[in-house]
Amino acid sequence: MQFYVWSWGWIKSSLSYGDINASQPGIASFQLDRFSLGPLTATAKITLEPPEAGSLEYNVSGNNFYYLWQPFLGTERFPVEKHQAFNAVAKEGYIVKEWQRYDYETEDFVYFSNNATTTFYIDEEDEDDPLVNSYKVIFAEAVNVRVSSGAEGHFPTPWQGYSQDAYENGAPAAKGRTLKFYVEGYGGWAFTHWSDGNTENDREILCDQDIDLVANYKKVLRVNPSAYITNAEWDAAISIEGDIGEFEPDENGEVTCTITLDYPENYHLADWFFYLNGVKDHSIEGNSLTATLIWGEINNFSPVARFVKKTQLQVLPAEGQEERGSLEVRHNNSEGEEIVLDANGNAYLDIGSNIWLKASPADLNRFTHWNCKYGNLDYNNNDAEFSLTLTDNPSHNFTAYFVSQGFLNLQIAQDSNGDGTFKVDYQDYVANAIYDVGTRLYIQATPGANSRFDKWLDNPAALASRYINIGIGENTYTARFVKIGSIVLKAEIVDNGEPGGGVAKTYALDIGEQMTLNAVPLSGYSLYVVF
Repeated sequence: MQFYVWSWGWIKSSLSYGDINASQPGIASFQLDRFSLGPLTATAKITLEPPEAGSLEYNVSGNNFYYLWQPFLGTERFPVEKHQAFNAVAKEGYIVKEWQRYDYETEDFVYFSNNATTTFYIDEEDEDDPLVNSYKVIFAEAVNVRVSSGAEGHFPTPWQGYSQDAYENGAPAAKGRTLKFYVEGYGGWAFTHWSDGNTENDREILCDQDIDLVANYKKVLRVNPSAYITNAEWDAAISIEGDIGEFEPDENGEVTCTITLDYPENYHLADWFFYLNGVKDHSIEGNSLTATLIWGEINNFSPVARFVKKTQLQVLPAEGQEERGSLEVRHNNSEGEEIVLDANGNAYLDIGSNIWLKASPADLNRFTHWNCKYGNLDYNNNDAEFSLTLTDNPSHNFTAYFVSQGFLNLQIAQDSNGDGTFKVDYQDYVANAIYDVGTRLYIQATPGANSRFDKWLDNPAALASRYINIGIGENTYTARFVKIGSIVLKAEIVDNGEPGGGVAKTYALDIGEQMTLNAVPLSGYSLYVVF
């Protein structure tokens, strides 16, 4: 138990056990081991190795955001459970390598900080533990190091493990330490070498002696062309060749470069983009750009070639159907500009283009469908005209299918003296009806009253009802009908006038046809003819 007295006076207290007051004499007694005025304090045990390498300061401002340094003697006492700032000051020829603290688990000193100024927590002293608040400052022999990027260059943003501009104006470094630096020139300058002759702009330096290095540069103009595709993903098949990289200007301070593009036929070069500042002259011929540049006015020439990716469009009638219809291909809609196809029905169009297609049958032909193939799609479209947006696929193939047709003409032969009608597939015949070539039809010739079917002129052996196949053009079938009459022949027994006493028979005969009639009486009768 501890009691803190903040002014002169007596210490008075009591102990309680549960609800029982234990302040009576003889129940409890106190021995005052230590009495201090103000907050509890402790010393910081800091060792310098080697002791002659430097000195130590501590902050007396009471605020670790503001430093007021005073030499540390080792006898100072600091409030416990507070942070206290210290500063290690190396003498000439030395550098602060690191701070170490005593670690109870390893029972040794371990790394704490590599900053000369550090802050640590003051723990309460323990008479049985002399290592409380024990720290070490480790000094190392130092060499003077100055590594300058030079006026025409700079150290890029510090990388992990690189010192970069830490030694730009000179600073001590631990002897034997290896430092890493990476330097690069500003626009218009390129690194050539260090003042010691080393030509590596990314290098390591061993601090075994005083070092004074400066980076050197030369005038250059950088040419960094690039390309991109406006309507599709990048394609490595596009290559950029020619004068690319760093070039020293001539005696006039100029650099002339030529950049050439190589790309597949399914691309077209839309344009070049670059700023004209510092460009004295330029020309574009085909897939090449030539420019004369003025150093100082332009340090990096970065022209951009803008490509548009194309897809192969093929529009054809089905094989063997070239004469059955015509095809139209236009941009956007029926009023758009016509797209000219080559002899094989091909054209290259920009991906993303909208096209309009139309198939028109010729003469006795009928459009059936388009077969559409692109990417993983393969489908039929029954619309004779439609619009479509071209996608990022190597090709778009559209094939129009037509079917030839023929007229069906059923007629009665001119020499017929009878009449009749026709049916097609059990339906009344419609004159000049059109059917697809190859269609199989069932036709019937039906004679009218007092007529009979005689024959089909194209096939006299065919029945009045027959199957036919539609061919190209006119399909004419002529039926002959014959008018018929009837003769009724009766035989009667006339001696008693009994009607029907004999036989009667009716004969149907073609009009104009001759017929021989024979009447033969039976036994016991004689022939008596009446007309």
